[in-house]
Formats: sequence, structure tokens, C-alpha cells
Amino acid sequence: MLATRVLGILGLGMSMVVQGALAPRAAYAAPAQPTYQSLLEMARRGDRGLDFTALRMASANRLAKASAADPVLRKKMFDALHKDQWSAVIEIGNQVLAQNYLDIDAHMFVALAYEKSHQPEKAAPHRAMGDGLMKSILASGDGRTPKTAFVVISVDEEYSVLHHYRLMSTKQDLVTADGHSYDVLTAETDTHEEATVIFNIDKVMAIEDAQLSGH
Repeated sequence: MLATRVLGILGLGMSMVVQGALAPRAAYAAPAQPTYQSLLEMARRGDRGLDFTALRMASANRLAKASAADPVLRKKMFDALHKDQWSAVIEIGNQVLAQNYLDIDAHMFVALAYEKSHQPEKAAPHRAMGDGLMKSILASGDGRTPKTAFVVISVDEEYSVLHHYRLMSTKQDLVTADGHSYDVLTAETDTHEEATVIFNIDKVMAIEDAQLSGH
């Protein structure tokens, strides 16, 4: 059970000898870091070499000057899912992804809807993307303590983790410690066992601060 799983369950200097003499050190520029756009293009074409964590962190920098998916649109997606309206899930989910291609729930819901509609070839890339983004979060910690908290870039990612573990949030507390900010979510399993999951929200707070200041 996740209660026990969560509680009991993140220059190079080169010298060359030329004709017996030591040549001057050659300075090499560090390789340029991939941009959000270049990483996003890799994601859209299903590049197997995609670094999902680099993509998420690049997205966090972008979100400081942009907005995530429309929350009203996301609610419509959830409503359609709960009613098993698969064509609507696909249509609305793809609208959400057009706004934020890193929306884990949208990828997983669209994948499920395609699978229910007997279109596995269309489901596969969405499931791969959703799985890759989720694994990136789960690799950042274990959610048990502040020091091993899951590192997220949005509140939506927090709830995607809860969905992944089939947890329902019952309480949320904001905690600050050692210069970091954390969301401590109390949740219940589907058998009503209590679980606590801790998220490092430094990126979330930085994004909100940047948006408020207009930078």
C-alpha cells in the first residue's frame, strides 16, 4: 500500500606537444544547453534520447513568462474522462497539450481514450510521453521527507503523482525549511489508508514570483 510505500516508500584545458614543445592550452567553450524549444521538438517526434528532466526544468524557466494549460479546459477533460466520453477526452486533451505539452494527465488520459477507441498506435506516443515525465519526477526523490521530496515544477505535477499512486488528497500544507518550500499532501488510498507525500516546490514558487513581478 502506498501509505507504507510512501511512508515506508531527486575550460577543459588540453595541452598538445608539438615537435617536443608544450603548446599553449586551448580553451573550449562548454557545449550549449538544449533550449526548451529544441527539447520540445524532440518530445513531439518521440525521440528516444530525450532527457525528460531537462525538458521539465527548461519548461519551468519558460513558465516564469508564460501560462500553463487553461484550468477550465483541464476540468472539462477530467469531466469527459469520468463520463467515459473518449472522443471528448481526445479532443479536449489534445487542446490541453497544445497549451502545455508537458501535462502528464492529458497525455495519460488521451492515451487511455485512444486505447478505449481501439487506436493503440495513436495511444503509444502519449503513453510514452506521460510515462517519461512521471519517471522523471519519481527519480527526483521518494516523497518521504523534505530532503527526499519529489521535485516538481507545477501543482499539476503533484496531483499527477497522486493519480499515479491512486491517491486522493485530503489536506495540503505549505512548509518552509532550510531555505526550501514544500507542499506536504495528506492523502488516502482507495482502501482509506492515510499516506503523506512531500513535494519540493522551489520551482513552483520561483515561477509564481516571476509571474507576479512580470519578469
